[in-house]
Formats: sequence, structure tokens, C-alpha cells
Amino acid sequence: MDNLHLGNMKVSVLMSVYNENPDFVTKAIRSILEQTLSEFEFLIYNDNPNDVVLDRLISSFQVSDSRIRYFRNDKNIGLAASLNKGIRIAKADYIARMDADDIAFPNRLEKQWNYLQAHENVAVLGTWGCTIDENDLELYNIKNVCAHQDVFVRNIFSSQLIHPSVMIRKSTLSVGDFWYNESFACAQDYELWSRLLLSGLVIENLPCILMKYRLSSNQITSRKRDLQLFYTRQIYQVLIKALFNFHPSSEDIETHLDCCLQGDVYSLWKKSTWLQKLNESLPYDNLKERMREYTLLLLSQQKGFSFIDLIRYQCIFKRFSFYVMCSYIYHKVIR
Repeated sequence: MDNLHLGNMKVSVLMSVYNENPDFVTKAIRSILEQTLSEFEFLIYNDNPNDVVLDRLISSFQVSDSRIRYFRNDKNIGLAASLNKGIRIAKADYIARMDADDIAFPNRLEKQWNYLQAHENVAVLGTWGCTIDENDLELYNIKNVCAHQDVFVRNIFSSQLIHPSVMIRKSTLSVGDFWYNESFACAQDYELWSRLLLSGLVIENLPCILMKYRLSSNQITSRKRDLQLFYTRQIYQVLIKALFNFHPSSEDIETHLDCCLQGDVYSLWKKSTWLQKLNESLPYDNLKERMREYTLLLLSQQKGFSFIDLIRYQCIFKRFSFYVMCSYIYHKVIR
């Protein structure tokens, strides 16, 4: 393809590779090159300079399509550092993330670009996704909340964005001096979204499935689960201190984590007491109803939670929720 003029470039797609299956990488690259929005550059960083197979594969694509800008790191520097290098040299106003083992739907870039053009207040835009296994078999859909206020509330507990689905305004990152935290070996995306939200920036999701998100044995969140939880605890510390104006103890953090993981380390009473404390401490009146509903939903998903508990805690939380009631009946009774 002919060189793309800078003035026509709409999106910089950013992807880092390390040791992914070459077949997966091939599918990922092709899914970007076949986008209905064609005015983009494709920045690919090889963070494993010793991998000759991936190097030859990506180089062959670069020869056939000039939109690809391929870089080999001199040594392994990690995902966050590779992404920051790409952000610094990106030429377009929007940066779209992509992972080397996922598959973008053909209209993904077009839909996200159109939405961000029409909604100048949105800094980061994710999408829904369909999970697939190593054989491309579809498993289940990920449909995170879409409205900014819902994303804000639920981010207190877990990331609401599929990282390789996001499109970000470059000005949000460069002008605001927001970068991926290179000291984080995992959960770099969750840490960045949390800082952006705490700074008052708007994050939303498009209610469309626009990518296939691969779950594999080589995925960082399954290979390094303990490390993921270590960094998640650090994010919780910052979020709770900033939003609720108190310093959470180590036990508070573990209770918070247990609520999110639906574990059984702490009792239902302990979790409900903690979630009530968060509700009472939240300073944003416009978010209190959403917070009550989501914490009630979290509580209803815990082990040992009964229908009697559902009625009782709706009274305690002062929030009757038809949505939570239906969710409980579906997950605990029907399914």
C-alpha cells in the first residue's frame, strides 16, 4: 500500500509482541490491515529480539504494507515500556491498542473513531469482546458497563476495559503526562485507567462486540496471577485513599479483594460491613445510587448468599434494585 500522508492519518494502532504463537500474530495483524477504516499507521514492537520467527513474520508484513512501522527492542523492556515508546512516536490523534493474539472485527477502528469524533469529552473508549480459546472457539462475551459513571464506580473494584479494545486520544496521554507505569509488571492498564479516572477524565465503552479476545495458557493474567494480585492491591490502596479519604488497612485491602474475587476468606458479614463503609464514605452524591447498587450486586454474588440475605441487605443498603434481584435469580436459581 502507498505511504499514507500524515494529514490523512486517523489512528495509530499500537501492538507489542513477545513470544506469541506466530499463527495468532498473523491473525492479529491481518485483522488490523483489513479494517474498513484504512487511514492508520500500525506500530509493532518486538520485545523479544531473539525470536527470529516473529521477526521474519512481521518483517514480511511490513514489506507488503507500508502502514506497518516495525521496531525491535535491543532487549526485553516489558509491555509498559514498549507501549510508552509507541505512544511517543505515534503520529495520529488517536491511539488504538491491539494485542498480538487477539482479532479485531473489520469495523472496530471505524466505529471507535466515529464515536470519539462525535464525543469530544471522551478520553478513552473501549468495546465489548468475545472470548476465544487457542483453537478460535468462541467461549463467552465480555460486556462491561458503558456509561462513564458506571465505569467510574466499578473501577473501584476491577478494570472495566478490555485493554486491547481501547482507543485513546493521544493528547490525553501526552499533554496530561499520562503514561503506562513501567514499574508495574502486570495490571499496567488498570493502573492507568485509575489515574485517568481520578483526574476527572471520561472513560466509556461502546456497547458493541468489536474484537475476539483470546484466553490462552500463555496469557499474562493466568501465568502470573500472584503478581497480578500484588499490583492490584497497590491500585486499591491508591483508589480507596483518593476516593474515600481514609487509609485502608492491609485487612481492608484483603477484604476488598475477596469481594471482587468472590472468595471465602472473609465472612459475608465482614464483606457487607466493608462495602457499607465504602458507601457511607463516598463523597460524590451523583454516584451514591450507582455505588449502592453495584456493591449490593457484588454482595449477592458471594458464596453462601441467600435470597433472605438479598432482601435483608437491600434494606440495610437502602437500595431496592430490580436489576440485582433479577441477576441473583438468574445466577443462583436458573443457571
